[in-house]
Amino acid sequence: MKKTVLLFIFSMLSLAISGQSMKYSFNVGDKVVVEQVANVVVDQELMGMKMLLGTKITNSLEMEIESVDSEMAKIKAWYTNVAMDFEVTTGSTSPQIMHVNSSDTPEDPGLMEAHRLINGMVDEPFYIYVRANGTIANVDGMEALEAKMKAAVTDEATLRDLEDDFGQEKLQADFARFFVPYPEEHLSVGTSWVSSITIPDLNIIDGQQSWTVEDGNNEQNKLSIKSVVKDVKVSKNEENVEMKLEGDFISNYTVDGESGWADRIEISSKMTGNARMSMDGTYHSWPVLMTMNSDIRFTQK
Repeated sequence: MKKTVLLFIFSMLSLAISGQSMKYSFNVGDKVVVEQVANVVVDQELMGMKMLLGTKITNSLEMEIESVDSEMAKIKAWYTNVAMDFEVTTGSTSPQIMHVNSSDTPEDPGLMEAHRLINGMVDEPFYIYVRANGTIANVDGMEALEAKMKAAVTDEATLRDLEDDFGQEKLQADFARFFVPYPEEHLSVGTSWVSSITIPDLNIIDGQQSWTVEDGNNEQNKLSIKSVVKDVKVSKNEENVEMKLEGDFISNYTVDGESGWADRIEISSKMTGNARMSMDGTYHSWPVLMTMNSDIRFTQK
């Protein structure tokens, strides 16, 4: 009898952490450091030649809550460090590895424009307006950062991409991944809900993002929440190469049951499809696999 009662109590405690309506706790002066490492690998084989393209992006973002009004937080944010690593492997040759960061001038002149571009991101504050339910209302104050990045590049295609990157929909999508859009109902293990998601550069406009509370740790006051965006389609047409890929995005959030803030976010995606290009009037096509993994960690200061 005692064992049965104890098991029942334990089961209830494991649900108690999430048997509540979740909101973000915003306190003026609170600071959060966000460390992100993202890896993208494109694996393809063209006319018997295997090619592997890898990109690793590392950045540090600091956020400080400047004001709170009617459950809306004005968060001052700025990048403190950005780095990029590139790896290219063709056939059986040794990989070509390149590194550039925002602080050190590269020895390779070919990396100077990339260095100036990411250096333009650093120490330029901007503002993210976030509601208590975790949805983003606006991203503002990017003018100085945008001007520095545009001044750093001369390539017209890159400049066109930057124009798109600073559109409001794209900015909100970039920072939305840091927050869980909590529903109004109480959460418990097994609770599911759906939110709207827009990612312009993936051609997702008002798409669906499914969320599920998968686990709860009462002792540590943590929740494990999984999100899935299905059937994401990527279509690119650059330099006479057309690429079409499709796959799912899966994100796993470990969040604090009291503050609502994430401790860690792990994002993964595997996209498959084909690429083709015209060569001497003939189209050649080949299979493409693109894998993406991102590890985002939050530290309260």
